[in-house]
Amino acid sequence: MRAFAQLVDQQFRTLKTVSAYAEQLALSPNHLNALCRRLLHQTASDVLHARIVAEAQQLLARTNDSVAAIAAALGFDDASYFCRYFKKYVRQTPLAFREFSASAHE
Repeated sequence: MRAFAQLVDQQFRTLKTVSAYAEQLALSPNHLNALCRRLLHQTASDVLHARIVAEAQQLLARTNDSVAAIAAALGFDDASYFCRYFKKYVRQTPLAFREFSASAHE
């Protein structure tokens, strides 16, 4: 699990599939998922999504970069897809998150 976490931290901007990480770890995607479920109580894709969202939240809260620039920095080709992705996991748009974060720090 430590090796998986390190790979996710290093490559989450470029690798977006569990199978890509599993291949690097010489595991099947199903086995990696089973390990994650047993040890972390979440799927491997949940781990990956959480890392991407955490980085997006940091960038939105700590920079003035546009949402499109943040999407590109995180490896998303389409800013509108990034907005839908972010909203799915955070339950608010990137701009709404940024505004809430800014008001929380005032």
